[in-house]
Amino acid sequence: MKTKYFLVSLMLVLSLANAAKIYELHLTIYKNDTVVLNGFDTREGEVSIFPTSEDNNYEFRIISGGDTTLFSQPFHLGFVAYRFQGPNATEPSVVPYDQVEDYWNLPYYENAALIQLFHDGRKIFEYELPQQTAEEEPGETPEKPVEKPFDSNLIICATCGSIAILALVAYALFRYAGKKGGRK
Repeated sequence: MKTKYFLVSLMLVLSLANAAKIYELHLTIYKNDTVVLNGFDTREGEVSIFPTSEDNNYEFRIISGGDTTLFSQPFHLGFVAYRFQGPNATEPSVVPYDQVEDYWNLPYYENAALIQLFHDGRKIFEYELPQQTAEEEPGETPEKPVEKPFDSNLIICATCGSIAILALVAYALFRYAGKKGGRK
């Protein structure tokens, strides 16, 4: 029964955690510093956890229209994998790769203009972010966006709805446990 209380409490807490708006880049990075953009999206999600080491040889930067760095994240990218050759293997074999393909989730900034990728201080990739002109309100500029109350109300409604559903599930679980004769 304690497990049920814990799980319901955990679900309530997790329902309150809101995802943030992010840029999602689907990149193929080659060992020779060629970068291919396979896809780009702006969506709700979590920022990637970047692998770091003493040798952070790559860096993402998000730059504003005024050439200000809004976000900078150094990380390590290796073109090798370590694999064990069987269940009794004690030493991994090193498998080299010529490319790494991955999805990178970067934080969203309303006034961002560029996403850049650097390798050892040299720019190897730059993506000009699309400007959102279709949804702009009168008097809205990239530097001073107009607050849209519908967006915040939608998040509040979704959160309250999630809490209500989880409360109903918790009620049903506790009622079912009570009908079983108080078994624990």
